Amino acid sequence: MREQSARVSVTYERIKRMVEQFDGVGRLVRVKVGPVDYTILWVGTIESRSMKTTAQQDAIYQTIRILENLPPTGVAVDFVHEIIHAFRYQSLLPGDCDLPEEAACQLAAVHLTAFWRDNPQTFHWWSDLLIDLTNSQTDVTLEGVSDVMA
Repeated sequence: MREQSARVSVTYERIKRMVEQFDGVGRLVRVKVGPVDYTILWVGTIESRSMKTTAQQDAIYQTIRILENLPPTGVAVDFVHEIIHAFRYQSLLPGDCDLPEEAACQLAAVHLTAFWRDNPQTFHWWSDLLIDLTNSQTDVTLEGVSDVMA
């Protein structure tokens, strides 16, 4: 009986956490990056001027800001870009660290695997942003994507 009660409690907490990840219009508002819960802030055009980019990760305040009127592909790329910044910060790598290619790829792979495991609903939200890409015959551009060339 006690084991069943514990299982129900874990399931309830997991469902509650998944529901709390999104706002009333289906936008992501919270994700777990390693041991840290990040808040996703959707910002308007005026507020984004102070960012000087379309998305920004702040490890101190544990937030990721994303311009709310980006096209879905821009949101998808910017989101992963900022999550990778969060991985780097969590790994305590200095900003000018030059990791060998294999080490950098392994670091990203390990963190992304854990991130998608810890945030399964986020993976569905993110992949839905790309649905139009798989169903359309148009060329994909990276217009509106921040820091891609940086």
